[in-house]
Amino acid sequence: MAQVARAFEVSETTVRKWHKRYQQEGLSGLRDRSSRPRRLRHSHPTERILEIVALRQRRLTGWRIARVLGMPRSTVARVVQRLGLGRLSHLKTPKPSTAPL
Repeated sequence: MAQVARAFEVSETTVRKWHKRYQQEGLSGLRDRSSRPRRLRHSHPTERILEIVALRQRRLTGWRIARVLGMPRSTVARVVQRLGLGRLSHLKTPKPSTAPL
């Protein structure tokens, strides 16, 4: 295995993978395979995204939004970033307070 790996300039793990494919599928198992993921990420429900946007427009942080909605912070961050709401300066400016001084 080590000699074959050196000859093809790949790791021994790759050679073992090739060997296993050859044993299971014959020569057809050694053909190139697609590197495309078998599963793609699922998009989040529109209602959930609208909840994230509403909370972000109230200027809550990603961490706080994640806690309020009970979802991973990384997911909230990805949605906020994708929608261009990652920076507070990209949000609508808050309305001035009308409370008397």
